[in-house]
Amino acid sequence: MRISIITILDNQNIGTYLQAYALASVLQGKGAEVEYVDYRRKSESLVASSLSILKRKDSSIIHLLVSATYRFVSVGVGRYRLRSFLKGKVRYSKSVYHNVKQLEKRPPLADVYMTGSDQVWNSVYNNGLDSSFFLSYAPEGKKRIAYAASIGMDDFPESEKAGVKLLLGRYDGISVREQKAKEIIAGVGIDAVEVVLDPTLLLDRFKWSLLADEAPFKKSEPYVLVYSVEDSKNGVVEQCARSVANGINGKVYQVSSGWFRDRISCDRFFSFSTPQLFIKLFREADYVVVSSFHGTAFSVNMNKQFVSVAPQRYSSRMKSFLEMLDMEDRIVYDDSSDILSLKNIDYERINAKIDQMRSLSMSFLDKHI
Repeated sequence: MRISIITILDNQNIGTYLQAYALASVLQGKGAEVEYVDYRRKSESLVASSLSILKRKDSSIIHLLVSATYRFVSVGVGRYRLRSFLKGKVRYSKSVYHNVKQLEKRPPLADVYMTGSDQVWNSVYNNGLDSSFFLSYAPEGKKRIAYAASIGMDDFPESEKAGVKLLLGRYDGISVREQKAKEIIAGVGIDAVEVVLDPTLLLDRFKWSLLADEAPFKKSEPYVLVYSVEDSKNGVVEQCARSVANGINGKVYQVSSGWFRDRISCDRFFSFSTPQLFIKLFREADYVVVSSFHGTAFSVNMNKQFVSVAPQRYSSRMKSFLEMLDMEDRIVYDDSSDILSLKNIDYERINAKIDQMRSLSMSFLDKHI
């Protein structure tokens, strides 16, 4: 069986590429031949995203030129490293697609067409309703499935709801990553939706360790790991990390897929991190402070003591996941939180819940592929 998956693979987010790797690994383990659609939206191209900075009116032309150059270099290197990782592990389509018309004209050949995880149905991030992520190009008579798709928003814009209902009505099986997403989809009239685990949680910490072992990092001291993708909350992130580090007499390490833009005041900064190093740093950390969904997911999967700083927007993914595990106390909203008073996490109970959800998630895949 050949499965073609479309997901967001034109950005610079480590979690995005790890979820793609995990889903492909699981499907390949079930005997499927997996291929990712090499979908690169023109709006997300390196040139377009860099030039967009020059349109700002809040800085001098010198500052804007420096910012655009910085973005072109740092994002280019970061994306290259992440794409190289995934291309070394799974197969991409031979054709590169830039819009839905190209996909409709020359759709990838497959038995099953799948929408992968991440915020594929967030029309703010996607500059409107991108029907490519709703498999509008899949040939008639072929299976259409969504696995752990995420919306991120509080709701679909009213102007998009009719189109979303029409597109989702053609699916043979729909699963989402958050309870909130299920409720949003029910609001447009689609009820047959299951909540499943993010693909990264389909692989346990022992399987992820095989990938982590590819990284050369060797731990030499206690450290608190920071993974922050939320600039506006970096002050809270830094305060939390430093507070814990002082308590364990350790250092603050930060890992990033980029260069220095998101850097906090830390003792060691790992720029342009590979996914392998990212996982190893999580595995070896004494404590973790994150501000992202996948940072939260890996903290739990690696059985770490951690806190998650809630993003300024689109935090429903993180909250839904932690609520499912009865771990809402690990969410930090501002710098008034007393994280040192938190009790250690009982991972025997958490792992049992994850195992149960992992089984249900696998059942969804078995039922639909």
